[in-house]
Amino acid sequence: MNYFEFSKKNRDEIFKILKTDDNGLSNDEAKKRVIRDGLNLSTDVKKKSALYFILQSFKDKFIMILLVLAVIDYITSDYIGTGIIICLGIASAMLRFVQDYSTYRFNERLKEKIKPRTNVIRNGVQKEIYQEKVAIGDMITLDAGTVVPADVILIDSKDLFINQSVFTGESVPIEKSFDKHSENEDQIFNIPNICLMGTNVVSGDGTGIVITTGKNTYMGKMNKEVDSKREPTNFEKGMNNISNMLIRYMVVISVAVFVIYGFIRKDLNEALLFALSVAVGITPSMLPMIVNVNLTRGSKNLAKKKTLVKNIQSIQNIGSMDILCTDKTGTLTKNNIELQKYINVLGNEDEYVLKCAYLNSLLGTGYKNLVDKAVIAYGKSHRVGIDEYKKIDEIPFDYMRKRASIVVKNSDYTMITKGALEEILKITTTALIDGKVVPITEQIVESINSKANELANMGMQVISLAIKHEYEGVGKFNKDDECNMTIIGLIAFLDPPKKEAKDTIEKLKKLG
Repeated sequence: MNYFEFSKKNRDEIFKILKTDDNGLSNDEAKKRVIRDGLNLSTDVKKKSALYFILQSFKDKFIMILLVLAVIDYITSDYIGTGIIICLGIASAMLRFVQDYSTYRFNERLKEKIKPRTNVIRNGVQKEIYQEKVAIGDMITLDAGTVVPADVILIDSKDLFINQSVFTGESVPIEKSFDKHSENEDQIFNIPNICLMGTNVVSGDGTGIVITTGKNTYMGKMNKEVDSKREPTNFEKGMNNISNMLIRYMVVISVAVFVIYGFIRKDLNEALLFALSVAVGITPSMLPMIVNVNLTRGSKNLAKKKTLVKNIQSIQNIGSMDILCTDKTGTLTKNNIELQKYINVLGNEDEYVLKCAYLNSLLGTGYKNLVDKAVIAYGKSHRVGIDEYKKIDEIPFDYMRKRASIVVKNSDYTMITKGALEEILKITTTALIDGKVVPITEQIVESINSKANELANMGMQVISLAIKHEYEGVGKFNKDDECNMTIIGLIAFLDPPKKEAKDTIEKLKKLG
């Protein structure tokens, strides 16, 4: 699936390619497509039986050695020894089986309870279905809070903003629109009319057609690329090393005892029994049971702290951890940006820059994104006064311009434009320095870019502001008026850390 090429198709072409229409698929057709393409799951989901976990529990070198010794003991008619060894091996394996299988069953029940659902239009009627039953060609309705159930192309939208942090890590929502097409975007996330599986709708609404499902989605392909082969835990590596060492010693010593004893006593049967006795003595028969008892106890202690252990042998990995990797957005940080800086062209804090940003964000009637909400929250908490200003006109933010403009009136008309720095620099010819409007020069541009980069290197998102004291009048004001403006400064935002993040990191540091 070439998303860039597909995004350039018009509505009729999309319907023709996906063999659907305004009424969506019929229920029978959707079922056929699910059978043909598979369930809409981005990863392989294979059910595991109790037998699988029983076999896994016996996949322990020590238990296997005990069972081999039990067989040899049985051949030599040591039935009591055989019974004891088998009981130790089975008890150890069953302890691990009970722990692993009960955890697996709990996870499966949990998954059944939280199966995601989504809204589709079938036979012209909107209905709610399980996400895994979504088919290629299904018509999906999107609104605030919806998690996009598959890769879809929009055929309708209104102020639709999508959070793509699951892929990009960026908490700022991106506008998606059905009437904009892929041009020179170099990343799939930037295609304006494609929404990817796993992203979620922050605001607005829209309708899309599913273009691919399951493991063929972008998320599914990402999951395929991730190496799913499980690495052995440190505990398993340690146990394997001990097992291999003991096996080598056992074989060497047992063979040596058999040869020497047989040579001295001239009785091979008695020599074999004595060699087996030595082998059983060298083998720590209770070790598997002791290990599994302790790991099971550890998992129960962790359960009391609301931590679910899926594999009891991973407990050792937690204990031996020396580097912890974590993502930032929403884990260490609040996933909610806050205004941190408002500076003029010279890099000094400037109340006028804050006031212009507050006017633009508060009085605009378009979608209030995270930037607007952060400016409004800061302005209200710091009681920025704007009562003397009256809103006259506006041009809402859109994806192509990456700017939002508003006209307010005090003693004079003031047009305030807020947007990405590179977009603001395209429409400015002058700069406000020390209260004076001066022609913008390469030196000024370089200075502004330097300050923006400095803030960006501190982890901040930077937005620029420009003004103009001209207004054509109601009905005449449009985006062409965003020209010959005066840049006044920058505002910067940061996704601040959670309160508990510092304590957590300090505790981890103390633990090494």
